[in-house]
Amino acid sequence: VVDKHLGNILKLDDQNYVWRASHSRKELNSEQINNFYGSKRIKIGDERYYSLDTFFSIPEACLFIDTLSCLYEQERSLAPLQRFFPENSRLLNFNLVFNEIRLAMDTIHSNGVLKNEIMRDLHRYIEQNNEIYIALKKLNSDGKKLFLLTNSSFGYTHTVLNHVFGHEGMTKQ
Repeated sequence: VVDKHLGNILKLDDQNYVWRASHSRKELNSEQINNFYGSKRIKIGDERYYSLDTFFSIPEACLFIDTLSCLYEQERSLAPLQRFFPENSRLLNFNLVFNEIRLAMDTIHSNGVLKNEIMRDLHRYIEQNNEIYIALKKLNSDGKKLFLLTNSSFGYTHTVLNHVFGHEGMTKQ
């Protein structure tokens, strides 16, 4: 969970109490966690928080952490960064930083830029694993019915799976 107000990444327990937390690349100790959150449950639906509940959220959280780290290092020395600092303040506007990252991630996903970049250099982004192909072929030869559910286009899925399996030959069925 991202706390967009304080810029913290939170790990919640099964009752939605903060179990662990970090800010930028620094882990917060229990005293800091208690000072920020006390003994109250985090309301995931609150606009202050953003739930990192999919695999797509992991890169977003990493980018948020790295961006905070970069902004702290650069502070106000770069004019383009000024908008992330409220007027007359040395504090970052964490909500603005996070929302800019979310917008960028949504944009590159929806306009195809992300997938095009991945397909241009598959070896850089995706590991090959012929063992997956062998396991799936075994299941299929044992009479198991298999299907792949994805929201990606056939062209992208075909390209990525051929790369993962280490050969051509995937068919559209």
